[in-house]
Amino acid sequence: MQRFELKREIIEDIESEANFSISVCASCNRCTSGCPVVDEMDFTPAQIIRLIQLGDIQPALLSRTIWLCASCSTCTSRCPAGVDVARVMDILRERALRSGVRPALKEVALFNEVSVKSIERRGRLYEFGSMVAYKLKSGDIFSDIWMGIKMFLKGRMSLFPSSANFPSDLLKVEKDPLAKEKIAYFSGCSMHSIGKELNSTSLAVLEELGIEASEPEGWVCCGTTPAHSTSHLLATVLPAKNLALIERKGYDYLTVPCAACFFRMKAAGRDMKDDPGLKGRVDQKIGYSYGGGVEVDHLLTTLSKRVEKEEIISKVKKPLAGLKVACYYGCFLSRPAEVTGSEHPEYPTDMDQMMRLLGAETIDWSHKTECCGAALSMTKRDMVLKLSERILSEAKALGADAVITSCPLCHVNLDARQSQIKKKFGKKLDLPILYFTQLMALSFGLDEGSLGFKAHFVDPALPLKKRGLL
Repeated sequence: MQRFELKREIIEDIESEANFSISVCASCNRCTSGCPVVDEMDFTPAQIIRLIQLGDIQPALLSRTIWLCASCSTCTSRCPAGVDVARVMDILRERALRSGVRPALKEVALFNEVSVKSIERRGRLYEFGSMVAYKLKSGDIFSDIWMGIKMFLKGRMSLFPSSANFPSDLLKVEKDPLAKEKIAYFSGCSMHSIGKELNSTSLAVLEELGIEASEPEGWVCCGTTPAHSTSHLLATVLPAKNLALIERKGYDYLTVPCAACFFRMKAAGRDMKDDPGLKGRVDQKIGYSYGGGVEVDHLLTTLSKRVEKEEIISKVKKPLAGLKVACYYGCFLSRPAEVTGSEHPEYPTDMDQMMRLLGAETIDWSHKTECCGAALSMTKRDMVLKLSERILSEAKALGADAVITSCPLCHVNLDARQSQIKKKFGKKLDLPILYFTQLMALSFGLDEGSLGFKAHFVDPALPLKKRGLL
């Protein structure tokens, strides 16, 4: 009897923290069958949930599984009982750290730690500084060193940090008198370094379409993977700060080009709405009660909502005729639908529709939302190479001239790691990876020199010249 009560206490404790029921899991294993990294795990996602149901969480806290989870949310999206398995993994990682449990994959925990310290120090992720700190502390000095040097040479890594200077008192933030005529824009940390081409072409496309976008000064990190793997409160406070700042400036609409930042903004809004206790703690942390008055969309949705298809077509001066592309959405743009609002979380089509408006041919393929390994890029490189190779090989086999994305981290894994994939798997893929906004800007006839193609590791010039686009 005593042991049964202990089990219930543990289940109820975790369910209270998660804000959903775990007891309803019937071990159908759909979470496990969809997990892209299950082969590397010591417990499957379904077994982790079962351990919690049995009240025996110590093996889960000691497992490799919780550190290998890439937070792709395939498990969450496919659970018929509504268990947010990815959130459970976050809870277990946070508990392991709080309990002083030695992480089974200490390199993952270390990378999260140095990244969170960088964010806490400056309000933004200093990517170069975090990578150097991780390399020195882990002793893994030389892996990826040539890739890092090449990124510097291509201008995709800044030596110097950027500080947020978030307002100390949000109540003193003055409204933008023209806010009702504009939309708010959030770039995030990576779009000023590894994904700067996404930032510059997003702004150029918005301007070309007559949409005035403004990014409020003082923005902070979106609550990236190292943050939500460490503290749910921190991962909610960070995007809440941005939403509150945008609300105080008088904006009621926010567009986000980066898929990962978009997901964190949406998740924070959902979590604060569903959990008043969390909302109260966030309010206390930021000294302001966010009213929830900011609608958040990814840039693709913004364009479909605010610009008629005919207007986009009318802007096309250089149709992408003959160009065959594989639209890659990754994990965060559409999954889970309860957060993103996607109508087709497993097979989204927004990007495909946009590419077709520009004149490109899109391929139907099964890897649109497969995980590339995301934030495990630095710590579990072999696993990331394996996942990225599958995605690229599928696109190549179907005849794609390029893969199109909206995530800076996916871009690095798929673009910058192709030489490593060639070395490991003996496959020369040479498949350009482009942001959807780069192709929009190209087809709109914007200055080719400003599109950022030279920053890529795989030069897209050959397929584009072949189609007469350069």
